[in-house]
Amino acid sequence: MKKLTFLFAIAVLMSSCSLVESIGTSIIDEIKSATKVEVAVDELPTTTRDYLDENHFDTYIDIVNFAKDLGYQVELGTGEEVFFDADGECVKEKKGRRKGKKGKRDLRTLDISELSIAITDYVANNYADATIKRAKSDEAGNIYVGLDSHIILAFDSEGNFVGEFEHHRRGRGEKIELSELPTLITDFIATNYTDATLKVAFQKDEGYGVGIVTAEDKRKVLIFDAEGIFIEEKICNGQ
Repeated sequence: MKKLTFLFAIAVLMSSCSLVESIGTSIIDEIKSATKVEVAVDELPTTTRDYLDENHFDTYIDIVNFAKDLGYQVELGTGEEVFFDADGECVKEKKGRRKGKKGKRDLRTLDISELSIAITDYVANNYADATIKRAKSDEAGNIYVGLDSHIILAFDSEGNFVGEFEHHRRGRGEKIELSELPTLITDFIATNYTDATLKVAFQKDEGYGVGIVTAEDKRKVLIFDAEGIFIEEKICNGQ
């Protein structure tokens, strides 16, 4: 009798898991096929922002599309899409890439206690005022450590420091010195983002990306074309 009860419990559990999976898939299909409007990052529920900050700290929010009464389709700078229901809870992530976007390597979330002494000592010695918030590793064993200062530190599999990256622009073109930015861009920022601090700049064939921190302590990415003409502003997640 106990064996039958146990088998029944397993059957119910498997059935429930399948139901949850099918519900998630159904919501995604509905969101994808529904009429959507693009909304600002600030309009995402707090639950959604927290999820993205925790699980995708190594990228930024590219586009947010909202389907009324259904949920959100969030496109990340890496090319991934993440879906959330109307309450902001993550439904499922879609790996792979969107057209024109590079796919993202699989990253495994690490507990901070798993970090090697070499890494924690490096952070303590070189970023004394920072706190390690989260960490991930890729298939090659490289480690990415996110600090509360919105900086990502990269280490190889042996714990040797590789480089420092800004949260919102890692992997988004070739990093250039701020002094290399066209005057048209720096003048635009000075005029339209008074007292903003320029943090990092990247250049790609189609233009420039400039990461700034505004006077209100908001982190933003400003996009310019190859001639230095302003195109759009993106607000970074996890700010």
